[in-house]
Amino acid sequence: LKHCLRQLVQRHESLRTSIRFRQGEPIQLIHKELPVEIRRVDAGNRDKAEIFKAFVRPFQLDQPPLYRFELVKFAGDQYALLMDIHHIIFDGTSYLIFFKELSHLYCGGDPAQLEPLNIQYKEFAHWQTGEEGQANLKKMEQYWLERFKDGVPVLELPTDFPRPEIQSFEGELIRFQLE
Repeated sequence: LKHCLRQLVQRHESLRTSIRFRQGEPIQLIHKELPVEIRRVDAGNRDKAEIFKAFVRPFQLDQPPLYRFELVKFAGDQYALLMDIHHIIFDGTSYLIFFKELSHLYCGGDPAQLEPLNIQYKEFAHWQTGEEGQANLKKMEQYWLERFKDGVPVLELPTDFPRPEIQSFEGELIRFQLE
């Protein structure tokens, strides 16, 4: 597992990123290598929620890595891999790519069979903040300003049940386990 994670960190520059500030502006630093440590924890009798809560801690953006991994051993042969990765280097799309590649490598797949990386995040960010990206952003902004120049309409969706007089955000918790 550690070897697979190390390969992914080396493959994806965003995972080797830290952020420094120069004259108040954030600067992305891409490190040549970063350590991959997997902390091992025996859960013992501790509650899962307690373990998960203790795992998530703030990151210092200028102190890489901006990720942490923990392998928790529960009763019997049950394990959980906890991952905490700062959103500045990892988003929903990254998550899908990461787990697809981690699964491939962990199941013994050849790293050479992974799809080639045609672009790293820094190229996308440069395009987005460059002239073309800024022009596209301005065009989108103008569209939405024109679309809602008379205000944003109230969204009235049909509901299964009548709305209560006092709005509530209470919900339900549904627990389930997958093999």
